[in-house]
Amino acid sequence: MAKVTKTDVQTAIDSLRTDGVNPTNKAIREFIGSGSNATINKYRKEIIDGEVSSEVKANNTLSDDEIRKLGDTFSQLLVNRLDDLGNTYADDKKALEQDNADLSLELDNAQKTIEQLEQDKQQLENDKLILNSDVSKLERQIQEQMNEIKSLYQKVGQVELLQQQLEQARANPPKATRK
Repeated sequence: MAKVTKTDVQTAIDSLRTDGVNPTNKAIREFIGSGSNATINKYRKEIIDGEVSSEVKANNTLSDDEIRKLGDTFSQLLVNRLDDLGNTYADDKKALEQDNADLSLELDNAQKTIEQLEQDKQQLENDKLILNSDVSKLERQIQEQMNEIKSLYQKVGQVELLQQQLEQARANPPKATRK
């Protein structure tokens, strides 16, 4: 018995297909007249896988015209996308610049407010020093007046004592002693 080759299996597959018969392992073996199922199956699988691979490559290969059209479409999509991104970037940049200007204005206003508050604080501290000085002066004046009042009360007390003594003296005049 002659050994079955890949060419034998290919010839059998082609003939069977031409006759409209499905090229199964059994049909190929009957066509060739000999060979083991394992050998026939091995070559049949290689041939069919090769055909499928070639068919897939043929179906997945683009013509030059298709490649050009695809390139043109991709280029146009890319240009459109870049334009959209450029417009979005420009809009975002403009919005950020406006936000920055608004924040700068707010910052300037806040700094002016802080400066005014610091001036007001300084003025209040100066006013406080003046008021504290005035309070100290008033406290000294009150103390001096309190001392004067005490002194007057003492003098009033002395005057009252003298008045009592005078009244007693008038009521009890000293007797004159004769000599």
